[in-house]
Amino acid sequence: AYPCYCTDTELALIRKLQIASSRPPRYPGTCRYLNTQERQKKLAQGSKPSLRFMVPKRKYIEFHDLVKGKQKFFSDDMGDFIICRQDGSSSFMFSNALDDSLMKVSHVIRGEDHLTNTPRQLMILEALKLDPPQYGHLPLIHGADGAPLSKRNGSRSIHELRELGFLPLALVNYLARLGHYYESTHFMDWESLAKNFRLAHLGKSAAKYNEAQLKYWQKQAVLG
Repeated sequence: AYPCYCTDTELALIRKLQIASSRPPRYPGTCRYLNTQERQKKLAQGSKPSLRFMVPKRKYIEFHDLVKGKQKFFSDDMGDFIICRQDGSSSFMFSNALDDSLMKVSHVIRGEDHLTNTPRQLMILEALKLDPPQYGHLPLIHGADGAPLSKRNGSRSIHELRELGFLPLALVNYLARLGHYYESTHFMDWESLAKNFRLAHLGKSAAKYNEAQLKYWQKQAVLG
């Protein structure tokens, strides 16, 4: 890792120039090779550094995704990323990876919008000689319009659904089947849903939120 003295304004300008020239926006390594004297000068000028992880050059980061299968990323496509901000707080990338490893988390199942975080987190854990969890990335749930689910196209919070009268077990029966296949189509209790869950049955394509299906499971829960 190394200290980076680039300001938000400088980084925004770099990203804008990269995008304008059809290059992927990533940190170009401006502060990577500063010597001790140059760093001391920056500090004397009042610059507060963040801390960046030094991504190794020309290396492939490979892992088996529990949902998507084999994944392969080229390190040169990733810029050196921040692990500690200028205010001293840790980035999500860093603290999340450490928390999972130190807490002995075995499996991390999360949305595919985190897929590009995984090679970075694997590099962090490798550098610290910590064991990584197994990662699986689920497709995002889509609304009826085919776009990722949001408040504009039907997404509701658990609090809102409870206020509308949906029972907890009705919600769980619906959510458990949203992007996951169960052999049984019957209404199940918590224990049965957990017992019959299989990683191999997670869907590889985006599931669609269907309120009619939710209402069906609500009816089953009411009938008991």
